[in-house]
Amino acid sequence: QVSAAGPVAWVSAEGLGQGQVGGQAISFPFRMTAVLEHRGDEWLLVQSHVSLPTPGQEEGNSVPV
Repeated sequence: QVSAAGPVAWVSAEGLGQGQVGGQAISFPFRMTAVLEHRGDEWLLVQSHVSLPTPGQEEGNSVPV
């Protein structure tokens, strides 16, 4: 999802990452947010954050702290 107001845009997304650990293929869900700023002729990434849900965490629930 992308939203914008004037020279600022923000993005939120969910995805599935893939990689290898110890030669074994893995996949993992992740969440991402980012803020971009329009400067001159280009959009620059000025902030981003990626997080991984806790294994077994149900959708819509957060882990108590």
